[in-house]
Amino acid sequence: MSVSWECKAEDNDIIYFIDSCCIEAVIDEKGVFNEEISIQYKIGDRVFYLDSYDEMVGDNRYTKIKFKDETGKCFSAVETFFVTEDVWEGLKEYFKLYFNK
Repeated sequence: MSVSWECKAEDNDIIYFIDSCCIEAVIDEKGVFNEEISIQYKIGDRVFYLDSYDEMVGDNRYTKIKFKDETGKCFSAVETFFVTEDVWEGLKEYFKLYFNK
């Protein structure tokens, strides 16, 4: 399955995660994932758009979004994890109506 999406945000715009993801996985000396200190984001987490860039992995091109969180830490993730604030509000309204039938 393929999904095409473009997060049209500008510098410092609020954007929202629409899927959970782990940005920095911390693996301990036994090879076990340490959830407590790994950097993870959940659906609905709010961050601030900084920039975007393309990254090639093999023959596949991915657009990545650079963002900062509310603590000021900067990271990047694949563009399809994000929507702009107006799209987020529209999704919330849609699902509120859908599930209140």
